[in-house]
Amino acid sequence: SAGTASVWVIIYLAVSNRLDASIFVWWLAVIVAGKVGAELISKMTPPSSTTTTT
Repeated sequence: SAGTASVWVIIYLAVSNRLDASIFVWWLAVIVAGKVGAELISKMTPPSSTTTTT
């Protein structure tokens, strides 16, 4: 998925360019929060409504 791909990109940048650890943790938190948020929204959204997810 796109989320997993972005995680690998960040890991690659962290290893190759010595990315700041705080930036790495911040991006990881953003990705995890996005996944959790999407899960919560999909659960709160009634099945009758058709929503497009990216």
